Amino acid sequence: MATGSGRGAASISDDPQSLRKPYAFVAALAVAWLVRLALVPVSDMASADVASARIVAELWRGAIWLGLPLVWLRVVERADPRAAIDLRPGAAPKYAWPAVAALTLASRGIEVLAGGAWIAIPPVPVASFAVAATSLLFAALCEEFVFRGLVLKALAGRHGFWKANAIAALLYGAILAPGWFVLADFGAGTFAYLFVSVVLYAVLLGGLVRLSGTVWPAVAAHFLNDLLQGFGFPG
Repeated sequence: MATGSGRGAASISDDPQSLRKPYAFVAALAVAWLVRLALVPVSDMASADVASARIVAELWRGAIWLGLPLVWLRVVERADPRAAIDLRPGAAPKYAWPAVAALTLASRGIEVLAGGAWIAIPPVPVASFAVAATSLLFAALCEEFVFRGLVLKALAGRHGFWKANAIAALLYGAILAPGWFVLADFGAGTFAYLFVSVVLYAVLLGGLVRLSGTVWPAVAAHFLNDLLQGFGFPG
């Protein structure tokens, strides 16, 4: 992406190298993710003290969230993945990083006010910190590269940034939602709260991309939020 926040926003909307069939790609990703849920339940990831289960789960995630985009771009669209997913650091304005911290703290505060209903995963044992933190970082990289680094960029070229950001956030929540039923038996109210929270958070992550002209602040915010959640903070 370009170097400034304004130019970065323009590059998101106008880049001719972006994904040309974003909706078909998201549909393929959703099917692949549903197959993964059927073969390897997400509940395996709740066994954070078992390193092998965590590693296997993340290998599946990588194969789908990173492997599928590469294959799609190369085979279906005959495109260069390096051009479609711009991972250059850009020139993230100095206020982008305070925004990452503020967004992370706000997300944790909202969960506390809501009674901790974000998602029912037991806190990760401290002894498993290295494995769990690495897997959470990998998850943040995969999901942000795909949705804020690829899908959002493509949709912005069709709809303008903010409408595209809302659509990408809704698609992101829809893909994640089936996994929540594997993790816990949610009531309708908890599920609605969870879905709306994830979609709104995804919109804010897209805003970080707009602000900074790069996907990296969104990766950082996503990782920090999941890390604090996974290790039971606030408890």
